[in-house]
Amino acid sequence: IQHADTSYRNYSGDLPAMTSADLKRRKSDAVGVADRSERSSISRFLRNIVPWVLLLLWAAAVYSIARSGLYTSGSNLGYNLGLIGSLMMLALLLYPLRKRVRIFANLGKINRWFSIHMVLGVLGPTLILLHCTLRWSSLNAAVAFWCMVIVASSGFIGRFLYGRLHVGLYGRQLTLTDVRTEAASLYARAKLLVANETNAYLADELQKFASASSTVTNAGWNPPHLVIGPGARARMAERRCIKFARNASINGTEPPSREAIDALSDYFSAARRSAQFLPFERMFSLWHVMHVPLVFILVLCVIAHIIAVHMY
Repeated sequence: IQHADTSYRNYSGDLPAMTSADLKRRKSDAVGVADRSERSSISRFLRNIVPWVLLLLWAAAVYSIARSGLYTSGSNLGYNLGLIGSLMMLALLLYPLRKRVRIFANLGKINRWFSIHMVLGVLGPTLILLHCTLRWSSLNAAVAFWCMVIVASSGFIGRFLYGRLHVGLYGRQLTLTDVRTEAASLYARAKLLVANETNAYLADELQKFASASSTVTNAGWNPPHLVIGPGARARMAERRCIKFARNASINGTEPPSREAIDALSDYFSAARRSAQFLPFERMFSLWHVMHVPLVFILVLCVIAHIIAVHMY
């Protein structure tokens, strides 16, 4: 916040001029901001719910096919499913080799390797699940199966953490300086814009959220509820500001400018990312330490399983 106050004093942005002729435009803008927020909430809800719906559909499809009785794990179809799935799981090792082994450095762009890695990380376990028909009759098969489940689950967790630390799916990795600088810049802009408003409500919301976000950043990831809280607090603060704008428009009082509301929304999002960055970065580092050995253990289990099947 202190860094943002310095940026605020040095910020040279233009304040929106407020005249009596702007009141009608502001009322229309307030309604437009509220409507846009409702559409954004629906879009955010769909983005959150669609992956779970797809996961349930995938699980239902795998279960129905695996338990259909059309084949067994030892039949030609079942054997080929297991073989292809195992090869896909083994191919997952190519991505870490591409990242760390110098001789592979020129073999294609890393983002394409990452994309293939994710696709194989879904298709491979799917074929293995179909191969085993969700049954296992030996300890060796059970160990290989649960190793695969753990590695696949770990991959989904890693994808979630990856998205919190990178720009886009294949974008560059962010740093703590990046996110803090962005949050400070947006705080300065928001503070400058809300200072021109006649009502101090938005300024109070801004200051309260900034103080709470600073507390989380300094606390790191202990206690855990401080890490989870910023996302919910950001959405609630944004809704309160939009509700304030809508009520001002309905009541005939002077509503806040669209620029001020947009600046607050941008800052809330940036402050949430800044507050959660260090905990997510630490969790991603720990995940990476665990995930790579798990992949190698899975490969050994798969090899042992294949040898046992063919020998016995």
